[in-house]
Amino acid sequence: MPEGGPGLSGATLERSTAAGAEVSDRATRRIHRIVLIGHENDGSRDLLRAVTRRFPTVEFTVVLTEGLYHRHSLLGSVWRLLREASLLFVLRRSLDLIAYRLSADTMVARCPQMGIPVIRTWDVNSEAARRAIEAFHPDLIVLLYTMHLLNGRTIR
Repeated sequence: MPEGGPGLSGATLERSTAAGAEVSDRATRRIHRIVLIGHENDGSRDLLRAVTRRFPTVEFTVVLTEGLYHRHSLLGSVWRLLREASLLFVLRRSLDLIAYRLSADTMVARCPQMGIPVIRTWDVNSEAARRAIEAFHPDLIVLLYTMHLLNGRTIR
């Protein structure tokens, strides 16, 4: 898998980073804390790696969502995927997820090594998750490969 996630080669990431360098350098002078919200998968992990390398002076917190879809059980998520995609797609993603979770290079393993706190939740809009995000006082919230939606209260 290329650094930067699926469909995003290292060269593409480098060009897009270089093109936005002047703008992002100005912006990061004002951005000191970023919350990254995603679930355990290689795309989220690769984006975590790319963003933290690009912005080494920014403080991060990661919110890991459980389940595939916002407020759906595992069976509900699989059923929704089967309705929206093919059986082959669901099987492939399931095998990818199993292989990822069996590897030692997960976000749960990586974040503590990087000094990044991890918040785990089934509902990113729950009172507990929202309080944890607010307590961090983020300047920016970024969603990484997640089907979990933020409500207005969580964004504010």
